[in-house]
Amino acid sequence: MGFELSSDTNGIAYFKSCNSSFLLQDFYEEKHAKNFVMHLLVEDIEQFHSMLKNSTIEEKYKIQVSEIEKRPWGMYDFIVIDPSGVLWRIAQDID
Repeated sequence: MGFELSSDTNGIAYFKSCNSSFLLQDFYEEKHAKNFVMHLLVEDIEQFHSMLKNSTIEEKYKIQVSEIEKRPWGMYDFIVIDPSGVLWRIAQDID
């Protein structure tokens, strides 16, 4: 999704891209993963969406990238459910 692996030590992986970063731990609990949401705010949702749709992410990880929708809470967004079941909501504020 455009993040680079910055480090991977003792079961903790650190990913970053520009001013955004997150950690992944070598730990999996299905109930937690299927009830967890990551929210990523981007400056250009159409560009980010196109980048994912034009990549091999959907085929490689057997996931789907939804279409962009205007949400009643004042954002455009689309969703990706990652291979572990975590829902990623990629959004941009409506000006």
